[in-house]
Amino acid sequence: MLQAAYTAAKEKVVDKLSAVKTVCLTTDCWTSAANEGYMAMTGHFVSEDFTLQSVLLGCSQLSGAHTAPNLSASLIGTTDNFRLTDKVLLVVMDNAPNIKNAVSILQWKHFACYAHTLNLIVQNALKHFVSIQQKVKTIVAFFKRSCKATERLLTYQQNNGAGHVKKLVQEAPTRWNSTLCMLERIVEIKDAVKTSLVLFTVDFEQLTDEEWNICSELCSVLKPFAQVSTQLSAESYPTGSQVIVLTRGLLSVCAELLKRPFNSVTRTVIEELIKGLKDRFHNVEMSKSIGVATLLDPRFKSLVFESRFAADNAKKQLIELVAQKMGDRRLTNTGQSHETVSTSTTTDPLSVWGVYDAIVKSTQPQGTPQSTAIAEVQSWRENQYIFPNIAKVVREKFNIVATSVPCERIFSKTGIIINERRTRLKASKVEKLIFLNTNSGNSELFVPVMALIVFQQQQMLHSPIEANLKYEVIVFCIEWQT
Repeated sequence: MLQAAYTAAKEKVVDKLSAVKTVCLTTDCWTSAANEGYMAMTGHFVSEDFTLQSVLLGCSQLSGAHTAPNLSASLIGTTDNFRLTDKVLLVVMDNAPNIKNAVSILQWKHFACYAHTLNLIVQNALKHFVSIQQKVKTIVAFFKRSCKATERLLTYQQNNGAGHVKKLVQEAPTRWNSTLCMLERIVEIKDAVKTSLVLFTVDFEQLTDEEWNICSELCSVLKPFAQVSTQLSAESYPTGSQVIVLTRGLLSVCAELLKRPFNSVTRTVIEELIKGLKDRFHNVEMSKSIGVATLLDPRFKSLVFESRFAADNAKKQLIELVAQKMGDRRLTNTGQSHETVSTSTTTDPLSVWGVYDAIVKSTQPQGTPQSTAIAEVQSWRENQYIFPNIAKVVREKFNIVATSVPCERIFSKTGIIINERRTRLKASKVEKLIFLNTNSGNSELFVPVMALIVFQQQQMLHSPIEANLKYEVIVFCIEWQT
């Protein structure tokens, strides 16, 4: 059943991709609970009705050292399997040198995962906060270890009218925005934490009033970065076109934050964030793929480019692409494009969309936001017959995603399959199961297939079959559907 279902699902994916002109790939590596290395690859493309579609191309075991040649061989093997090797527009991955070199070997264009890069910037800036950060982590760890302390923490909140009592959150260095989650939670229940600690004899240094204030300030500083990470981690719409405007938005927010009377530690963190943004994203507007995607976005077009040279260069690239579609390379007269944009405006000075709102107000404040937004969202669908060549370019160049988060989500699903009680599953079966789950909407098929595998595992372990089988299937179905 598993092989038959996998073969049928794969044929459907191959058929879906046969009409695609270009595909944006994301890739990443992961180690399972069984200590096996896996490499995932997802493909993203714009359909005929101008919606972003995503498919899992593979999540297979990666044998041997993770060297650039081995990684490139795995990449090319997957794309050849789906006949996509000559359709790769861009590869989005993390900042590891081995995967960068692997993509370079294949001579594909690549873009470093924006969320991963943003996390590196934040972690580097927080080095100036490390002593206070360590104190916070120690306090959280104390409550995590002590049931009695946690009970006191929750009781205090209940006695003081908290509608929903909350526990502390520990930072996980590999999880994006986890530092912000930790700081927001401890600041939110600050009184409960301080009061509970008084009741215990602890051997660690507690936070001073000034340090509590710094934690609160950093919540305001880090929140826009978390918002951008979330915004660009979506899969239901193209995110590559938002990179330029959101980078400018973060720089604008940081500049606004520097005007506030923050503590010197907080100000140093902000200055490091600005430096990191400028160092790592200084040339983002010159990226041809990102520039064209931004220009094709009906909300932005050329308005959000800070550099006029970069905007003109993106226009030149788009003109060449349209000329190719028209079969006429003599297209030289571009004229002035009619820039129309739409979004809801905001008055929050710390909004990452503040720069864009200001541009919109100064450019064309005509029509209501709702009516203009509806017109712009439908623009490519309605005008594809008026501008057929640009419509073709949109389908080929507007499929860029800014992060490799789709692969991270695949690994989260795979981690449910290969848990501590199911580490003896063969990698070949894991690959087929996750492919089916991601690319097939037929959950009725997935459950009996998983039941058969659990049954096989119980036989291998020589344990009571019937009761354990029922338990495994019920628990797995609940976990997966949740």
